[in-house]
Amino acid sequence: MLTRRLVRIRAMQALYAFFIQKESLPATQNHTALLEDQLLKDIEVLRATHIHYWQMMLFWATLDAKAIAKKSFSPPCSLASMPFLTQLKDDKFFVKYRKAYPFEVPTSLLKRCYYDRIVPNKLYAAYQTKSNTSLKEDQTFLADFFTTIFQQEKALQDCVKEAWLDEELYSPVLEKCVLFFIETFPKGIPNSFSLYQASTFKSPCAFYKTLVSHTLDQSAQYEETIKQHSHHWDIHRLVLLDKLLLKMALAELEAFPNQPKPIILNEYIEIAKTYSAPKSYRFINGLLDVIIPDKPAS
Repeated sequence: MLTRRLVRIRAMQALYAFFIQKESLPATQNHTALLEDQLLKDIEVLRATHIHYWQMMLFWATLDAKAIAKKSFSPPCSLASMPFLTQLKDDKFFVKYRKAYPFEVPTSLLKRCYYDRIVPNKLYAAYQTKSNTSLKEDQTFLADFFTTIFQQEKALQDCVKEAWLDEELYSPVLEKCVLFFIETFPKGIPNSFSLYQASTFKSPCAFYKTLVSHTLDQSAQYEETIKQHSHHWDIHRLVLLDKLLLKMALAELEAFPNQPKPIILNEYIEIAKTYSAPKSYRFINGLLDVIIPDKPAS
């Protein structure tokens, strides 16, 4: 769920905030631990948002059952009768986690979304005409439901995204979690609920901690390296974010010497395209091309 690119972005954001407020932080404070704590908070928000999503699905399934009960006929397939959602509703692990993450989305908003967005949607209308759907077909529908219905409901998106610090990360992270859950839930409880276990995030947390600590520890050294190679640029006039991305790229190359250099460099260029100035990625790419050949081979 937390790909390395997403972890890099969160590390970049945490480090950027740190350098902005560095002078106001206590000198005795463990800065690496402070930044690591931010990622743990992000993971907690991720868990809560994911469990809230499936609580919404169950709410719509219940509402769907009530709406169908008022009709003279029942469609062959519906949210109300879908085995996947029925199993999820009764699962003891899910019941446990939904109690841990109270549902706070207004029911009025969910009802409006059901009647205005779900009921008239062609995707759902087509699903209701099917008969004896397979597990694979239900999984495909649930995945399409997320992208074509849930992600298109702006009012609902705004409500759910309030806890996220970065809207750029909200959609891809939640989508990965939802798709992972759709795929793993029918295969067994241990895998499907691993999203809520600390061990699932052990590797990305370790990567985050190493990247952050190495960037902090070697910041002055990287500053000098950047200065030596940016002959036509005043180091003090460089955009802080560009300089930070350069430092992080150098830190990752040193901390993870077995990783392919082109992949690492490309990651920071792509991040710069999204988060920095329009032409920053070209500057970062050019400067890294100059700096890296001078570094010892792995």
